[in-house]
This record gives sequence, structure tokens and C-alpha cells, in this order.
Amino acid sequence: MDISRYVDLHSYSSSKGFVGYVEYVGENPRSGTDAALDILERFLCLASGESIVFTTLAFKGSKRSLKRVYGYEEADFRAYVEPAVGSEMVSKCYDDSCSFRVLPLINGNFRDSGLRSACYIVMALDGVAGHLFIFSRAASVIFYPHDDTGFGVIAVEKDNLSSVLFDFFKTDSFKVNLKK
Repeated sequence: MDISRYVDLHSYSSSKGFVGYVEYVGENPRSGTDAALDILERFLCLASGESIVFTTLAFKGSKRSLKRVYGYEEADFRAYVEPAVGSEMVSKCYDDSCSFRVLPLINGNFRDSGLRSACYIVMALDGVAGHLFIFSRAASVIFYPHDDTGFGVIAVEKDNLSSVLFDFFKTDSFKVNLKK
């Protein structure tokens, strides 16, 4: 699958199949990130089937600069950075991030794959550059985490499950923004 056929890499919301996005409206971005990730994980498990991750994410600096500039704590490295780097979801070296790494996500192996950690870094910690997309073949949609603590959704086919995903996010903690 050529991700650039479906996603405008310069402006995701300008993608032909852009459906909308959800954003956290609470006061604690870290707990909002955990809630958003729990919801997406539940959705991917229910949609079942294979998902594919496309990533060019790379850290913007060294461990020292991530602490100094972005406020990373030592616990953040253990909980998020190490799983994301170990799984190739995020590269340590920005120079390595030019081409997409394509990684299968089988049976909703969300946590063990490092994907949850990579999404958490994008949504709550910052300090990375590049793209991260999750394509659910069964749902016919592409998700991407964003720094407003939520996910954007791009439909691959007209017949897709994006409305089901948005139903999962209909809580007081999230605002659903559909394309007009």
C-alpha cells in the first residue's frame, strides 16, 4: 500500500478521504492520551484483522535534549521511549526517518508492538518529527495521532467504519470534529 495515495503528507486534513478528528477536552493531557489510546485499542480489537503501521517518526534530539527542551522524565524513557525505539516505531536518528518503515500489527498487538508508546510520545510528550499512520484494513480507515491529544481519521474507501470509531469517542472527555 502506498500511503501517499491516501494521505496528503503536507496537510492531513486536506487528504481526499479526510473524515474528521477527535481531541481531548479535559485538563490532564497525559490521562487524556491514555484514554484516547484505550479507545483506539478497543476499536482495533473489535475491528479485528491486520493493521499496518507506517512511520517515519524520529526523535529531534538526544536524551539530554529531550529532558531539557521537552521536559522528559527518566520514567518517560522507560515507559515510552524504550518500547517505541525497540520496536522501530520511532528512530533514534532523525537522518534515518526519510522513508516509511512499514510494520504489521497483527491481532491488535497494540501495547507489545511499541505502537501505544509511539502514539503517546506524539500526543503527550513531543520531541519527535515525522509521520505515524495506522491503517486498519477491516475498517478501511487510516488513523493518525496528533498533538491535540486525539486521532485524525482518513477513509480509504467509501464503505468504512469511521462513524463507529467516532461513536467510541462520544464522551465528555473528547470532542468529535467531523469534516463539513
